[in-house]
Amino acid sequence: MSGRCTNPPRPARSGMTLIELMLALTALGLLGCLLLFSQSERPPSVESPLLSCPEAAPPPPPPAPPSPPVYGEMSLQQTLDRLGYTVNVPRRFHGISVDSMGYRTSSRDDSIGTGWFRCVRPVALQEISKQSLLSRATLSAVSADDEMDLIGPSDRMPNSEDDQGLQPVTWKSDQVVRFVENYGRNSFNSGRISSVAKENPHGMPHLMVLPARKDAYWVNESRNTGHWQGGENTGDLLLCWEDWSSRTNGDYQDLIIRARGIVPAVSKQDSDDTER
Repeated sequence: MSGRCTNPPRPARSGMTLIELMLALTALGLLGCLLLFSQSERPPSVESPLLSCPEAAPPPPPPAPPSPPVYGEMSLQQTLDRLGYTVNVPRRFHGISVDSMGYRTSSRDDSIGTGWFRCVRPVALQEISKQSLLSRATLSAVSADDEMDLIGPSDRMPNSEDDQGLQPVTWKSDQVVRFVENYGRNSFNSGRISSVAKENPHGMPHLMVLPARKDAYWVNESRNTGHWQGGENTGDLLLCWEDWSSRTNGDYQDLIIRARGIVPAVSKQDSDDTER
């Protein structure tokens, strides 16, 4: 045998050295980071604005209810107010209670106590409101010597509030006249009423005369009472007729005529009538 020595074989390692362990952990960490960042973008949650339903808009408010219609007849004050006249209708007229029909009332009285009239220039008339039985009436001017029809039931006057609505009447008289409404006889009066109260059944004043004033302002006094103040008189007159022959109440809006070219006349008969 030779005397050459050989080293014994190294035993196999049973684990990793500390350095190898640290390197392995580092590699695992890097691999985890790569896997984490390589994932696709996370889908949005249901609360995400991309998927959530938009907030429903509040429903529109219900439309405002229409103005309640006016059923039946309006009071004279309401009728004239709606026509643009700013005039005070009295609550009592020659002892008659003027029906307000629930509308506001005036504490003042603009009525002109007359039943007689005189022409001062060619006359023009316009029916601005017509209701009840007087829609079939004929308006006549009656003097001591004559009676002339001015407006008949077949006349169709425009119901407008400008001067075009006034219809000229072929009438120019130097005599004092009263007005008479003629219509069919009915169950509550004779079918003929006069602007002079003493000529009517029960001495009922059937005509209220008011100035055709505009552009005043309403002054409130209490919940449902006040008065028109200021304004400018147009020079026209409003002839407001009542067809009922009761001595207790009336509304004086059955027929309203705007008249131009006439003025109240003072006479012995007229003064007797206005003293009632």
